[in-house]
Amino acid sequence: ATATGLYLGTNDGVYTSIDVGVSWIKRDLGATGGKVLSVAGNDGVPSFQIHAGTDRGLYTSSDAGNTWALTGLTNQEVKEVIFRNYLSSTSYAATGSVGFMRSTDSEVTWSTINAETLTLQ
Repeated sequence: ATATGLYLGTNDGVYTSIDVGVSWIKRDLGATGGKVLSVAGNDGVPSFQIHAGTDRGLYTSSDAGNTWALTGLTNQEVKEVIFRNYLSSTSYAATGSVGFMRSTDSEVTWSTINAETLTLQ
């Protein structure tokens, strides 16, 4: 949930609700989007973004889920995505094959991090 609504990831895509869950609208990731494993919203500056971790990579939408782009971790099973806070460009992801990943440039590039020494920055 974010200030702009509720977001739910399913095997069928991402669903959004702007009326506290009374009604839902399917937001299609496209033909190659894959199964959605996680959804996270980042109320960041300059705009709100929704991120969907799928079995095929990380998808991002800057327009409330109307359009999506594969923005990172291509061909990775992205099980979870979290953000440090809305003013930070640092993100973390848990993948099925590589392990824990960190991006410090708003999900442009990613590096592997050691889970045993993981500290959220």
